[in-house]
Amino acid sequence: MFKFRMKNSLSSAITAALALSSLAPVYTSAQSAAPVQDQVPAQSDIDTEEIEKISVTGSRIRSGRQAASIPVDVVSSEQIKLSGFQNVEEILNNMPQFVPSGTASTNSTANPTATGAATLDLRGLGSTRSLVLVNGRRYTFFDSSQTTDINTIPASLIERVEVVTGGASAVYGSDAVAGVVNFIMKDDFEGVELRTQFNQTAEGDGNTKDFTLTMGGNFADGRGNAVIALNYLDRDAIYTTDRDFSSSVLTDGTDANGNRVLVPGGSSFVPNGRFTGLPSSAEGIAAIPGLDSALAAAGLTGIGGDGFIPDADGNVRPFSRPDDLYNYTLDNFLRIPQERHSLTLFADYEINDDSKLYIEGAYTHNETSTGFAPSFISTSLPIDVTNPYISSELSDVLQLVDANEAGVAQNDGLVNLGVNRRLVETGARRNNDSRHSFRALIGVEGVIDDYNYDLYYSYARSDNTQTQIGNVSSSAFAAGILSVDGAAPIVNPFGPNISAEGVDYISIDTINTEVTELNVFGASISGDLLEVPHGFLSASFGVEWRSNKVVFAVDQALLTGDVAGFNAVQPTAGEIEVWEVFGEVFMPILADVAGIKSLDATAAYRYSEYDLEQTDGVSTFLVGLDWMVNDSLAFGAQFQKAIRAPSLGEAFGGQQLFPVAATDPCALPSAATDATIRSLCEATGVPASLVGSANLQPNNEIPGVFGGNPNLSEEESDTITVSAIITPTSIPNLRVLVDYFDIEVDNAIGAFGGSVNNILDICYSQVQDINSTACQAVSRNSTSGVIDTLNPVTATNVNVGGLATSGVDFQVDYKVELDASEINILFNATLLNDYDLTPIADLNTVNDCAGAFGTTCGEPKSELKMNTSVTWTDGDLTLGLRHRWSEDTTLDQVQFGADPSTSAVPELSGYSYLDISVNYNLSDNSTIWGGVNNVLDKNPPLLGSRQSRANTRPDTYNATGAELFIGGSYRF
Repeated sequence: MFKFRMKNSLSSAITAALALSSLAPVYTSAQSAAPVQDQVPAQSDIDTEEIEKISVTGSRIRSGRQAASIPVDVVSSEQIKLSGFQNVEEILNNMPQFVPSGTASTNSTANPTATGAATLDLRGLGSTRSLVLVNGRRYTFFDSSQTTDINTIPASLIERVEVVTGGASAVYGSDAVAGVVNFIMKDDFEGVELRTQFNQTAEGDGNTKDFTLTMGGNFADGRGNAVIALNYLDRDAIYTTDRDFSSSVLTDGTDANGNRVLVPGGSSFVPNGRFTGLPSSAEGIAAIPGLDSALAAAGLTGIGGDGFIPDADGNVRPFSRPDDLYNYTLDNFLRIPQERHSLTLFADYEINDDSKLYIEGAYTHNETSTGFAPSFISTSLPIDVTNPYISSELSDVLQLVDANEAGVAQNDGLVNLGVNRRLVETGARRNNDSRHSFRALIGVEGVIDDYNYDLYYSYARSDNTQTQIGNVSSSAFAAGILSVDGAAPIVNPFGPNISAEGVDYISIDTINTEVTELNVFGASISGDLLEVPHGFLSASFGVEWRSNKVVFAVDQALLTGDVAGFNAVQPTAGEIEVWEVFGEVFMPILADVAGIKSLDATAAYRYSEYDLEQTDGVSTFLVGLDWMVNDSLAFGAQFQKAIRAPSLGEAFGGQQLFPVAATDPCALPSAATDATIRSLCEATGVPASLVGSANLQPNNEIPGVFGGNPNLSEEESDTITVSAIITPTSIPNLRVLVDYFDIEVDNAIGAFGGSVNNILDICYSQVQDINSTACQAVSRNSTSGVIDTLNPVTATNVNVGGLATSGVDFQVDYKVELDASEINILFNATLLNDYDLTPIADLNTVNDCAGAFGTTCGEPKSELKMNTSVTWTDGDLTLGLRHRWSEDTTLDQVQFGADPSTSAVPELSGYSYLDISVNYNLSDNSTIWGGVNNVLDKNPPLLGSRQSRANTRPDTYNATGAELFIGGSYRF
């Protein structure tokens, strides 16, 4: 595995920069790349001959160049087109600086209120710490997390995307801890353009159709311009069963030689039903006279803790793993279906020579569906001992048990059994989200006495209706399996025998609604304050007011906890307001002296007054230094103190339960032989006879309770960036960027312990104290010792310990001019040195996740990720080749010290993908393009217990195989 020391890497980078710059002659070649002082973000489409000063993401002071202290990566509209991706999050998630979040395309958000939304995660610090802007201003957010659904931004309307991969809270406010993603839209257009693209996988599925009609023109004798764009996207679903690798569940198991390997797995909540609660130990059976022979007559000799399973005729036998496990991957999506309609409007009008009115409008209707296996019942319920759907032999067993119960339960005609029933008769569960997003903005910008001003107000609203189908009423099921007045129960849980009448009796559909609103008022003024010896002292000052509001209304069945498999879901309602004042200063220090062409300082400050009791007034600031050595080399450094206030969901979100991938340490064989762990398992509710038994964890997922906490305080972060921009004049058209980043987040907001798996690991393997906060968060079924939906792990929001990450970004942009053509090479890489998680503030535990993946570290965080694209252009023809590569990663538990032989997949090998593309201009008005992503049709790596879903991690690895795309545009 690639390892490096940051100090050495930074030193090497600076040495290389100086070496490259030394190649530059004292004169400037007419054919060389633009010198450093004229640089704007790479591959942007800004015409520097038309405007002298531009706004670059990361600063509110207009400048004619990119400051080296502000690391900015740019994705151009041409790159977006040739990528073949039709949703923007897929494009950006392939950049080394991003760690894929649970996106809409892969449906990796495996929770009962999965949103179908797509988000962005810079540096792996979480989507709530990555601020999304459109044209430099905040955009619509889709739920109480206050994050933007990237699905609402049509890729075909993007001019470029500017990514600031360092903190930017002092410039843009809360949420910009990891950086800013700024979508610059096409807002100056004349004519009519029709654009379309069609995608299909090599398997012939996953068809995606995208149509965009853009119309624009000038009015009022050229003083105004308006652009309107209509977009329609329709994407077909791909099911897990459409690919061999994801068609059945895999888990960690043991082969005949005792080696840990991937084996068939599944859920013990099965369509025929799995029933527990009968005496299964020798002592328990012997305590009831005649029970041994009754069990034998019923076919239950050798019954264990897993209980029994009936067949279609009511005959029963002991449950057997893995043969009887249910393949819960059925009915799941590998890529979810999506349909989107959007309308976007941009207009501006020059009121006079010094002022301009501008408006922005956007409406998006986005429909997605996330899928899950059929609902299930997993609880203890009373069963009639004379139930007509069971055999007379099983009835004899139940009557013996009933006769030996204590107190009023004795001979009451009922016996409590653990019912673990997959209700396939009700069909697959679906969360159908219909989201309407609207945003309107009006503003005025202009010049007063050589000072630029900007004044605007925006209103954004998102209305989401989520219809859940395939749900089951727990109370109806409990009532339906009992006899009423001697009649046969309406629901037969024994075997796959629930009738249509029974399905109607227990089925419920639920509807949740969520409305979010964002109001923003902003005003700023910037310009040169005064002339100083080496230039002008420039500054920007402004105020901003924001109001975030959310109302999440829960269906009554979910509110009361009557939906099978889930605890009660609480509604959310809240509003957060903040007033802010901010300022930014640019100060030239030196110019045109030996070794210094220019030396400039920057500083910014923002004060934010929240109406949150725990946050109140907070300050952020940054200081930076930019040193231009000569026309070929520039260095920059910046320090920033940033904050992030709790989001509405983090502070006020209602609690809800859903299962997540985790491992119960008490279910591992080693727990039985480790005296400390065994004692702790028993202390937390595991029966002594079951410690170390796989029966303690019936599934790969363990239920956890998540939700808001109004007592949260703000996060604080320190960010250091050191950068270099190199354009050696002796190597024409070469541009090299080197950016070192170091981000530390203290008082980080997140689920207690970081995750359910972390809580279990800290309790049983690290702290090992029954009175610790981690162990107190673990609940278990008092009879079986299982962590189940009625006894989950509590992981509600707290200010956890912290996050820290550091590394180096590299970018090389090089154009080779040939006689009649040119070759463009773009190389991006990120070296990840540290990614540390401190799950609980008062513990010294630090999880080193650089180069790791798993239930603690999440998605694979490769220490080296690289993207290389090469395009060859000859007149109207462009051919493209792109290579994406990520280094191998280690299972987090192994990286933390566990024996690799205890895991079926202790390491994921490095992965690479190859993409090809072609673009041809048929005429000045028409273009066609196409290509193949993952042209070698590579399948993702297989995982068992550490998968996020579909036996892999489909957010990181391509799970759909080779995908072909073809598109075209015509401009009238």
